[in-house]
Amino acid sequence: MDSVKIAYLYCFDLGMELKLDMPEESYRREILHDGDAGEAIFQGKSLGRASLAAYLYPFGIGMFEASFDFNGTLAEASDLAVFAEKVHIGRSSLAVFFSSQIERAAGKARAWVPGNFSASGGQISPREAFNLFTLSWSEDLGAESFLKKNRKTLCGMVTGEPFYARLSEYALQREALKNIGYYDEEIILVNRYGAFLHSKEEDTHRELISLALAQSFSVRRANAYLEWALGAARGVLESQPPYYHFWKMPIAYQRISREQRNFSKAKVALIQSLHALHGQTPKIESDWHLKSVHREILDSFDIEEQAKTAAVRLEAIDSIYSQLGEQLSTMFFIFLDFVFLAWLSVDLIGWISLLALTYFK
Repeated sequence: MDSVKIAYLYCFDLGMELKLDMPEESYRREILHDGDAGEAIFQGKSLGRASLAAYLYPFGIGMFEASFDFNGTLAEASDLAVFAEKVHIGRSSLAVFFSSQIERAAGKARAWVPGNFSASGGQISPREAFNLFTLSWSEDLGAESFLKKNRKTLCGMVTGEPFYARLSEYALQREALKNIGYYDEEIILVNRYGAFLHSKEEDTHRELISLALAQSFSVRRANAYLEWALGAARGVLESQPPYYHFWKMPIAYQRISREQRNFSKAKVALIQSLHALHGQTPKIESDWHLKSVHREILDSFDIEEQAKTAAVRLEAIDSIYSQLGEQLSTMFFIFLDFVFLAWLSVDLIGWISLLALTYFK
């Protein structure tokens, strides 16, 4: 088999805001490139020297790519996807290796991150590394027969299924490999856990897959924040004083106003991030082929469904704070009316008492 380029992609969070000066017709900016990041090792066997690159995306996501060339059978390459947790760079597993590089990449990224920057990002942790395997181009591969012959192995490669060799016909039909390649001999297989490429335009398609992965991570980040914010809003809702504890209402009203202001600020940043997320470069918009492939890749990551979930949560939080604000405003003004009437009654009683005393004198 020809050489396979094996790449492991790993997203990390840079926060909501990122003022990135993008290169022309590019989806990302490279901030780090190390041609010799260490020896790639799998089950005690050396796979060669690995390179490391780090990229920034305009919607506040960073991504590492550790890659190396592999000469072996397709089944052996598939094992590197299925058992990626056993792959080491130097003495560290992939997860540990990538985590150890975040602060290094963060230092490079500071020029594009406004305000105070936290290397941890603070909202979500990455999942396992995403497998992106590229078979070197061959004009006479026989793409259709290649897919039929190797469908179990390729299914294991893009899904991470450890028992791919035992998959039944039912399972193979349910997880059918959808080749979204447009040209003869082109193979583009994408799943939310991994991808396999054989294309003349492999660099462009690798970038498109990386872009979709970063977009998926960004929507996950938005949902993670909104899930936390929804819980916080519910906590505020449950802690509201009953109407007969009217003396607590001014403090509750102040708390609601403060929480609503904080969420409004976060909401603006979140919407800006999601807007940047769905913005496409002129390079994609002007090419019907790239646009179609990109849409298919996005579908593989269920990004639209995740975005709908984020929109529902956003609306729910807005609704909670709006209703609470209106309710407490009404109760607060009723309380003020009650105080005014009480003061007026006391004042009136005082005047009546004064008149009565004057009359009886």
